[in-house]
Amino acid sequence: LSIGLSAQVIYGLGEHLGPFAKPLNQWKRFVLWNRDAEPNPDRNLYGSHNFLLAVGGGGRAFGIFLLNSNAQESHRDLPNYRGILDFFVFVGPTPKDVIQQYHELLGPPMMPPLWSLGYHLCRFGFGTLDRLKFIYERNVKINIPIDVMWSDADYMDGFKDWTVGAEKYSGFDTFIKQVYSQHRSVVVIVDPGIKNNSTGYLAYDLGLKMDIWMRTADNKSYIVGAVWPGDVLWPDFTHPNATLYWQRSSNEFLLKYPVDGLWIDMNEPSSFYQGSDTGCPNGNPLDFPPYVPHIIGYNILYQGTVCPSARQYLGSHYDLHNLYSYFEAKATWQVLRTRPDGQKDNRQRQFVLSRSTFPGIQRFAFHWTGDNNADWYNLRYSLSTILSFNLYGIVNTGTDVCGFNSATTEELCIRWTQLGAFYPFMRNHNSLGLPDQDPAAFSPIAQQIMRYHISLRYAFLPYMYTEFYRATANGSTVARSLMEEFPNDEETWLIDNQFMFGPALMICPVTVEGAVDRQVYFPPSARWFDVHAQYFAEVTPKGLQTVPAPLENIPLYIRGGHVIPMQDPGNDTYHQKLLQPFLLIVAPDADGLASGSLFWDRNGVDDLSLGNYQLMEFSASKGSLSSRLVHQFPIGVQMQLFGLQVLGVATKPANVIVNEWQEEAVYVQQRLALRQQPGGGGPQESAKGQLELTDISARVFKSASWQ
Repeated sequence: LSIGLSAQVIYGLGEHLGPFAKPLNQWKRFVLWNRDAEPNPDRNLYGSHNFLLAVGGGGRAFGIFLLNSNAQESHRDLPNYRGILDFFVFVGPTPKDVIQQYHELLGPPMMPPLWSLGYHLCRFGFGTLDRLKFIYERNVKINIPIDVMWSDADYMDGFKDWTVGAEKYSGFDTFIKQVYSQHRSVVVIVDPGIKNNSTGYLAYDLGLKMDIWMRTADNKSYIVGAVWPGDVLWPDFTHPNATLYWQRSSNEFLLKYPVDGLWIDMNEPSSFYQGSDTGCPNGNPLDFPPYVPHIIGYNILYQGTVCPSARQYLGSHYDLHNLYSYFEAKATWQVLRTRPDGQKDNRQRQFVLSRSTFPGIQRFAFHWTGDNNADWYNLRYSLSTILSFNLYGIVNTGTDVCGFNSATTEELCIRWTQLGAFYPFMRNHNSLGLPDQDPAAFSPIAQQIMRYHISLRYAFLPYMYTEFYRATANGSTVARSLMEEFPNDEETWLIDNQFMFGPALMICPVTVEGAVDRQVYFPPSARWFDVHAQYFAEVTPKGLQTVPAPLENIPLYIRGGHVIPMQDPGNDTYHQKLLQPFLLIVAPDADGLASGSLFWDRNGVDDLSLGNYQLMEFSASKGSLSSRLVHQFPIGVQMQLFGLQVLGVATKPANVIVNEWQEEAVYVQQRLALRQQPGGGGPQESAKGQLELTDISARVFKSASWQ
């Protein structure tokens, strides 16, 4: 099937590692077949998303989505080899319109709990609970903001799901309670493969009793794979009893170990066998189709996975392979929502992280991009992957900060932490047998730089949280390319080494070893303020500029026309949410206008339709700022405003009024502590151009003016 595209560049067709934009004069093949593979350029990876966004002259855009779960390959056309061809066309006319139209079709992404937007720490190879505790405590000791401690499969008994090793992880339940008492969270991994021939193991015995395993092509026996426990059977998550099976298998575990989230890995599904323990049946057209998509490795569909001819309740695995993670994520989400005996408030938002993905999974799970390498290439193109997944609607996506495979370096980990501070999902994670790469493992200078940038993330959390609300409510992206914000500017179409978080923050990471400056493109149609420059100096001139980027900082800019809510950073989201008042930064555009909003809630109740949140909107014009309470609910949190900064004020105001009361205003002093550079520096005197109000004790901010 061929489709003519009246466009110059397209985006999408993932999951692949490489540039975000795909110019039509530089086309490559793109295979869609979920696969456990180390992310290498242009190979098919863990997820399949047959959606493309096309952009052409004048920034006009349209989109195409082929809803089909079979193996596919695109080479300037969209070939497909089996199944129903459900095409959806999105007419735009802007890139934002196309994205919102696509997200409306798929359904809104799951709103993340606030704690999950904090800093996460993990690795494969803690080995023992004592080692995990040591890593956790040494980072807390040096004041690294941290919200979530993770355990990879080390915690299990023989790598079996829903078990804990009696010796190496004795006291794991006590540790979880200790972490909870400090208002932090714990997440653990779960793989789909259940150890075979393990009588007395609940997950195995129950699966036999409920007959929910995937079967061989002849339907005579269960198909056997191999993962970390050894030989395994695969739950068929399309079976009508699969969710009940998953709940019953996990109930006892969750009662004793009430973790806050579950991490589902190896769910392409991945197998150490090629097809099964006996291979795949010769001559079966599903295992040996007349054409196998390219770049798949060994040119066999069942390389590192289950035979496509395997039987599932809803049909052949060939038809359902790319959907395996979708059904597992849905069942896992349901497990957390119905966890036993009230260990957690089931109304709270659930946290499920999935490696493999398919359109629609964003309603049940978030995503990380798998087993990346600790190198500068993977740092560089991690951003492209995150931008692509925001197109697909899986907005809460991140990559393993500092890299998963191979040993990182201090410089690479610093630069990755700086970028990771603005990933939607931020987790430091690496593999078995490699040196530690948590912040406390590095030099004191590196610790300072990492602490500063993680704290910077926490300072911007009110703005970030609000952008996640917008994505859930309106179908927007969170991390987005400059093309999405400036589609009429063709210079932005190929840029994927700088990006926007929401409409107001532009992040420009350093992804070249040893670099101390970089080129940044400042779209001329906007006004830009430098977060790290003294007094938030306005950027002039615009266009493509070389900017300083010392190891201590990531270039970061606020776009004019926006009001950004912030907080002084805490060391975890719980205390920050309850105790820290808010600061508003007003960055006017060239006409003196700015707008923004603040979403805040209590306990992260899952269903936004229940209305358990507050939403405020802010609007600024020349010399004034007003607020409007769009939605009010008694959330039990002191939404107190303690400061207001207005950028770009040309002359000192004669008077400042807040909520009809005259206030003392500072026009020549910078106060925001988070802007201290690592290693020193306190409040400094400011030049003209910034108005700051401090210590405003107004629980509900209504208005301000400066004349």
